[in-house]
Amino acid sequence: MEELNHEAERVFGGADHRSSPGSREVGISENTFYRWRRKYGGMTVSEASRLKELEKENARLKKLLADSLLAQEALQEGLSQIKRRIVFG
Repeated sequence: MEELNHEAERVFGGADHRSSPGSREVGISENTFYRWRRKYGGMTVSEASRLKELEKENARLKKLLADSLLAQEALQEGLSQIKRRIVFG
């Protein structure tokens, strides 16, 4: 994946974003070129790099949130079992 990101930077690094630069010459399919153009079309290389950093950080935070919610649910389940033991003794 990292290799593709560098390739996208190379393809869009100074190229005209409106036309395919012979995507076969750089080793990507035309579909890949147009997908990258749709995603990174109006960005500079530094903006695209920043976007990738933010996407990576966002994925990390989403995973932390999911883990936290799972732990919270496990604690709630444990607490409800303790309450049931106290009430039904």
